[in-house]
Amino acid sequence: MVNLLGCSGFKFEKYSGKDPELNVELEYVSGWQHAEDRGAHNSYVQAMFYPAGKVKPPQPLMAVIKIIPKDNSSGLDNAVNDLVSRRLKFKDGKVLSRSKVKLLGVEAAAVEFSYQSLENILKVNSPLVFYKEKDILFKKDGNIYSLMYKHAADKYYEFSPAFDRLVKTLKLKK
Repeated sequence: MVNLLGCSGFKFEKYSGKDPELNVELEYVSGWQHAEDRGAHNSYVQAMFYPAGKVKPPQPLMAVIKIIPKDNSSGLDNAVNDLVSRRLKFKDGKVLSRSKVKLLGVEAAAVEFSYQSLENILKVNSPLVFYKEKDILFKKDGNIYSLMYKHAADKYYEFSPAFDRLVKTLKLKK
């Protein structure tokens, strides 16, 4: 466990992907749970991070790192445009910002959204919640990497520094 000053008092733990295709290491909020899974037909592999004691995702507060293998990726611009298109389909979906950043020595796209969605997409009667979401996507070694943080809009800034730390500590395993 790592205690970082200047990060809203959060403590962090190191995470290393267990799935061989989840070739990442990073730091996440101490005490949070994580789960790895694969998409249909191995279309992607991902790790989800969420508060302990909560139900397994999807849930209102979570961070996700997803890797789309080179066999399934169609390029960074296509991945970003697809993400934007999907988020704008949500009720009141808006792009709040879109910029280019550097991550792990390559150009990355950073996009922030706001939208309304069900609090729990697995429950039909779940109430609508305003969300704010930040995604950072980049291409490295032919794979598309996507880092996502979302939370209820009125609480978004509570864990935003922790997501920034997750991004800053991201390393690809050899």
